[in-house]
Amino acid sequence: MRRPPASLERRVKVCIEANEPVAMSAIVYAEIRSGIVIAGNPQRHVESFGRLRAWLPVEDWTVEAAEAYTDICAALKPTGNLIGAMDMLIAAHALALGATLVTNNEKEFGRVPGLKVENWTK
Repeated sequence: MRRPPASLERRVKVCIEANEPVAMSAIVYAEIRSGIVIAGNPQRHVESFGRLRAWLPVEDWTVEAAEAYTDICAALKPTGNLIGAMDMLIAAHALALGATLVTNNEKEFGRVPGLKVENWTK
């Protein structure tokens, strides 16, 4: 919940103004919220998280996302290129939604077959 780069804020605002769908995965929401709750000083991040939530609706986890997760595991495990468990859930959710995953971790998410990835912090 550090201050997001200005380029990211600008990009999100452009999407919102153009009525382009922008959302947050329920998995990402859980990761951010748990990080805030277990932080030594969670109040420090409440305002930033509130601003983020005001911009981005949270997409529910679905059965289709669970099926996409299984497909990712089946594709990556034989290659030995598994990514983190939470990242696989996030990637699966994006695949199930037919969404582009916006991340600063292109290297890891780039291993997921068929996943569209963009980095808006550059």
